[in-house]
Amino acid sequence: MYAFFFSNHHLGKGFWRKIESSLNFGRGQGYDGATNMSGAFKGVQSRILNLQPLALYTRCANYKLNLVLNKASSIPSIRNTVGIITNINNFPRESAIRTNHLSSKITELLPTQKAVEAKQLCDTRWVEKHDGILHFSEILPAIVSTLDDLSTIIISNLKKIIPKYYFEYDTPDEEILYAAQKYEADLPSSIEVLRGELCLWKELWKTKSEKADTPMEAYKSVYMFPNMENLLKILCIISVTTVSSELSFSSLKCIKTYLWSTMNQSRLNGLEMLNINKDIKITPEEVLGIFSTKHNRKLQLDI
Repeated sequence: MYAFFFSNHHLGKGFWRKIESSLNFGRGQGYDGATNMSGAFKGVQSRILNLQPLALYTRCANYKLNLVLNKASSIPSIRNTVGIITNINNFPRESAIRTNHLSSKITELLPTQKAVEAKQLCDTRWVEKHDGILHFSEILPAIVSTLDDLSTIIISNLKKIIPKYYFEYDTPDEEILYAAQKYEADLPSSIEVLRGELCLWKELWKTKSEKADTPMEAYKSVYMFPNMENLLKILCIISVTTVSSELSFSSLKCIKTYLWSTMNQSRLNGLEMLNINKDIKITPEEVLGIFSTKHNRKLQLDI
């Protein structure tokens, strides 16, 4: 049987006074780990035991199970998985645009799914966290599609600061500013300053017949625009392909296998660059010229 008691006290004695007159039939009591309830000296359970020794205290089994499961989350593989899911769930919730995009994707790809938002994982109750992970696995196709769309939108909008694309597509400044918000921490000034730079950037290229069509070409004219300079740097370093990186790993494995015992970091980097860029022709004269000017020497090396 369940009953509710109103108490003005936040300590265990407030609840104890409500039930002390009806303890004759008490044979057990159970609470979670809160001190005011389970305290060994002043908690509710100790006061009840003083009046009714047969009312043995048992800590809530479900609560203990919840603590064990939360403790198991400290295992690296489980902790990392839960952390990644939490970050992915939080990402759409930080923006109304992302939330609406995810909701529309869930409706489109999973029409039978009732919940159209990513559930936040509960930090204290494992059962709710388990339900949240199950929901995440159910809407995973929509989440992947949403992240792909957002990534493509950000890069494509950021790419429009390149003059050729800016004028070719008559790009609204708001699209560029929205994409730049993702990299706001990398900008020396605020987004509002970037808005002013965009206006000047447009005027700079409006009268030029040949407009830059790559980030590197545009970067040559960006010396007066610090925010634009950083955005163009980001465009230059965004990976388009990983083939070069994988090729470097293969070369690194070969070089380490044969010369590992006598090689320092500088030599390793140099040999790897030579091995990867075999198509670049280097003459002995060029090598000797660089070598002769590298350090001060008693003997002058003239080529």
